[in-house]
Amino acid sequence: MSESKPEGRLADEFRNLGQNLIEALRVAWESPERRRLQQEIESGLREFGKAVESGYEEVREQVVSGEAQSRIREDLLSALQQVNDELKKATEQMAQRGDQAGSTGSEYADQTEKHEVHPDDVE
Repeated sequence: MSESKPEGRLADEFRNLGQNLIEALRVAWESPERRRLQQEIESGLREFGKAVESGYEEVREQVVSGEAQSRIREDLLSALQQVNDELKKATEQMAQRGDQAGSTGSEYADQTEKHEVHPDDVE
């Protein structure tokens, strides 16, 4: 009699839902597609591991042989040379602008000396 009540039917439906979800998960887990996907993931991880190991060995050999240190020094030297060249160019350009502004400024100073303003002339 309690099965005919809405509460009983609701509980039955939740029980059925739980059983159906369990069955759906079991079928999905055992599916050939999931197994194929698992094999692809495992294979990909093995290849990734080999690549990391190979890269590690290459870097280790470079460090041991001093090749990495030499390459870092060469790259650092090249970068410093570029920075110094650019800084030198910028300094030269600023100096040229300063010379141009300086001559204009001294001409202005010469002109203002001719037209001095006395405090008595200001109201």
